[in-house]
Amino acid sequence: MKDEERLVRALNELADIAKRKEAEREKERELEKVRAERRKRFYENAPLFSFSLPKNSSLLNKEEEEDV
Repeated sequence: MKDEERLVRALNELADIAKRKEAEREKERELEKVRAERRKRFYENAPLFSFSLPKNSSLLNKEEEEDV
């Protein structure tokens, strides 16, 4: 009888663990949905920018400027 009770308890504990794990996975899926929505809104609202260098910039190589 004691073996059966221990087996039942062990199975119940495993079932509880499985339920907790599933709840954790569901919570993580919900968090990922929220994160994805935030990223989407951020990139949709982010201003566009361009990078250009003035002709007299010290970042330009003088030799390249002369070739052009």
